Amino acid sequence: MISKDSFKKEIISVVKLTDSDKDLMFRLMSMYYENLNKDNFYTDLNEKNWVIMIRDEKNSIIGFTTIKLFDTIFNNENILILFSGDTIVDKNYWQHNFLVGPFGHFLLYIIENYNEKPIYWFLISKGQRTYRFLPLYFKEFYPCYNKETPKYFSDLIDTIATDKFGKDYDPIKKIISYKKKKDFLKEELNIIEENKKNNPHINFFVEKNPNYLKGDELVCISPITKSNLQNIALRFINSVKVEWIK
Repeated sequence: MISKDSFKKEIISVVKLTDSDKDLMFRLMSMYYENLNKDNFYTDLNEKNWVIMIRDEKNSIIGFTTIKLFDTIFNNENILILFSGDTIVDKNYWQHNFLVGPFGHFLLYIIENYNEKPIYWFLISKGQRTYRFLPLYFKEFYPCYNKETPKYFSDLIDTIATDKFGKDYDPIKKIISYKKKKDFLKEELNIIEENKKNNPHINFFVEKNPNYLKGDELVCISPITKSNLQNIALRFINSVKVEWIK
């Protein structure tokens, strides 16, 4: 059995990625997504700032998520947005939650280095596994099954989503439904496990985004602050070592 410690967790600047890295990332995505376009993948990747990368003992990429940080003005205030892009982990390693610790390290990094302005995680989710990261990390996030979305956060979601996705975004449903063909997770990989079918977060996600299997994305937001992080997430983050490649 391979030790979890033999896997390398990296937070790497996009400009430091090699052509081989990018090719391996696309191959991994291609295993799990339908309608994936290589040119679109590379264009989207090059627009990001960071990649959280998981490598196995042979240095093969077995998981990653892409990140873009950008400033914007909302309600006459300068804020920082963390936008999560393409995310995938080889299904053979789903049980290890390899991305949780490194992404948490990135959250702590921006909390410490950008604390002069409000920071928010802008997450678009086409699968229930991605949506479940919200309650894993945060106490407060929207939309959520047991609370109404305050007007401030609803307006913030609408402002960013409309700016990024235009008419593909429905502000009533808080859903992005692409007019052009878009990649989507293969159906057999998006099946909800039996032991998760009573999870209120999963049931809420499916209710709010009934066409997720066709690639529709639910738009979500969460404040990124130390006080908003779940204690269990902080403990897990602090137990994981990461390598920064800036």
